[in-house]
Amino acid sequence: MKQSVAAFFKVLGSEQRIRILELLDRESRCICEIQNHFDIDKTTLSRHIKELVSFGIIEEKKEGVKKILRVKDARILEFIKDAERLLPER
Repeated sequence: MKQSVAAFFKVLGSEQRIRILELLDRESRCICEIQNHFDIDKTTLSRHIKELVSFGIIEEKKEGVKKILRVKDARILEFIKDAERLLPER
């Protein structure tokens, strides 16, 4: 089932989720590595990751006890960069 554009923008409507995607820009990372870049509790971070995974923007793979995350389609990162360029400077 094709997901709606509004739902897509809602998932990207969080600064934390965009930061997660930017951290995954060049390499896959485990959740513990991502946690080191945030000043939020692990439960909140897990909820943001779950949103991105459930929408199919990132995927997770188990390696032993670690969950490794990666961006499924690099075009999402280009989309975010394009959106930043479209914003008026403040």
